[in-house]
Amino acid sequence: MQQVKKTFDFNTDLDKDSLATSISEKWTSWENERSSWQTRYQECLQYLYATDTEGIMSQSSDWQNTTHIPKLTQIRDLLITYYLEALFSLPNYVEWIGDTSEDSTFKKKAAIQSFCSSILEKSNFKRVIRKLIEDYVDAGNAFAMPIWDEEYRILEDGTIQTLFEGVKALRINPLDIVFDPSASDFKYTPKIIRSVVSLGELKKLAETSPDMKKAFDRAIKNRNNVLETISAGDNIRNNISTIAGFGNLTDYYSSDVAEILTFYGTLYDVNEDKLYSNKKIVIMDRCIKLTIDDMEDVNNCDYINHTSWRDIKDNLWGMSPLSNIVGMQYRIDFLENKRADIFNYISDPMWKTKGEVTMPEYLRPGGVINVDTDADVAMVTPDTTALNADMYIDRYMAWMDLMAGAPQEAIGFRTPGEKTAFEYSQLVNAATRVFNRQIRKFEEEIFEPLINNMLKLYLLKMAGQTVSIKIIDMKYDIEKFVKINIDDLKGQGKLIAVGSSNYADKNVMAQTLQQLSNTALFMDEAVRANYSPYVLGKIFSYVTNLDKYPGLFRKDARLYEVTHQAIQMEKGQQLLDEERAQAIQEARLSQEQQQQLVAEEQEDEIQSDLEELSNE
Repeated sequence: MQQVKKTFDFNTDLDKDSLATSISEKWTSWENERSSWQTRYQECLQYLYATDTEGIMSQSSDWQNTTHIPKLTQIRDLLITYYLEALFSLPNYVEWIGDTSEDSTFKKKAAIQSFCSSILEKSNFKRVIRKLIEDYVDAGNAFAMPIWDEEYRILEDGTIQTLFEGVKALRINPLDIVFDPSASDFKYTPKIIRSVVSLGELKKLAETSPDMKKAFDRAIKNRNNVLETISAGDNIRNNISTIAGFGNLTDYYSSDVAEILTFYGTLYDVNEDKLYSNKKIVIMDRCIKLTIDDMEDVNNCDYINHTSWRDIKDNLWGMSPLSNIVGMQYRIDFLENKRADIFNYISDPMWKTKGEVTMPEYLRPGGVINVDTDADVAMVTPDTTALNADMYIDRYMAWMDLMAGAPQEAIGFRTPGEKTAFEYSQLVNAATRVFNRQIRKFEEEIFEPLINNMLKLYLLKMAGQTVSIKIIDMKYDIEKFVKINIDDLKGQGKLIAVGSSNYADKNVMAQTLQQLSNTALFMDEAVRANYSPYVLGKIFSYVTNLDKYPGLFRKDARLYEVTHQAIQMEKGQQLLDEERAQAIQEARLSQEQQQQLVAEEQEDEIQSDLEELSNE
């Protein structure tokens, strides 16, 4: 008797939690709502990392050129470089602003800023920000959150060495987070973050909690049921949902990794008629609930931060600066390859023959083509107008620079025409307005909230403990370590980013100084007498970043050094005079000694002669 194959249905045969199913359905729904943004993002990535046009453009023939001019990639790298330079233009790129007089004292301000600089340096904060800037430009959206991390190492003698214990900034891949895009405020809307974890790591984590171990065992039982069905050759009915990176659910359940969805926010479970307020819910395989915890009490909401390069009306998913100019990149590649095709056609043309024609094996200068009576041969020449495509390519490139907020003046080129210093300054300031606005938007929406949440999370985790921080002794300009209680760092205020504003201020000041130095008004001695040389020198050191060298600029430094130099020269001259006088004296003494020796020798000779005469 033939055995009837069973059918395993993922919708009905899996052991599921209603709460996990609800979160899974929200993930699928919100992921579908961002499909238009995801399509634009994937198109940008294709052009950014393309090496030729075969993968991004349809080619009708094998002989067509496939050259890719990476203009979009150049603009992307340019924006990222400028944004990072503006963010970290100062060694201390964050500043504490207190809301009360107690929280604004110099001592507390210095302590908080030094403490924040210490934890940011230890957590590789700049590396995370670089990745966020890349997301900001590539995807038009950047996501980050603070996490508490502990890293240990077991030594040979069995002791545990702490490698790191503190707060870190975590970059969230824009493809691994979903939320309601129609919500009015990202801060309070629920979010779901996706991650892929190996079963071994989950097993190790499940051993720490009995409830989580039970949930993990249920998930493993689901997987075993699927694997048994596959090995028996029974039918498997997939539902419409798929898991990114695995294709269908059958491939996913056959792997040794698990998809983890972490829900942040408030959720109402209709089946259980229960409200989960400000919860962090972790589910596995989109059907098993692992843990439910209260969110960290940082801002009375989740601490996930988001910014977008260009806001879209009534949609929280933003737009990349590259999305609008991808079409121009396509046009550049199209024109370049068409121009190259025509050039190849001219250099290796087609021939039109009439009658009996014997073509040589190789066409060369001075070659002979034999034709019969009434026969003819002619070269088919294409229209060479297409060779002028370079003009249009240059135009598209210039448009792309301007529309992405990277004007020609900012990348080392100057527009044609003679300009005065004031006109040129106006052009530069106007050209950088988009850049300044966008980098300031990044600071306000994600950079500053992230560092403030990192500080709040650290103070929450380390409350009542004492830590050592490195501070700068302004009197002696040296670094020293002091111990401070964490509770002393609590206060009313916030950390702000000062990198981009400092970057823009320095550019304006440098242009102003240059203009003043070249004007006839400033050359007037009566006018210059009203300007403080010390303050002008201080401004010059500030805008040229020379103030980062201790001792280079100080009041009346030239006067002190010139005086010191004169004193040293005078001491040197005095020493030289003393050595010269001593040499002269020694020379005189030496001359007298020589004369005395000569006289003694002469006297000895005379005495010797007298003795000889007396003996005779």
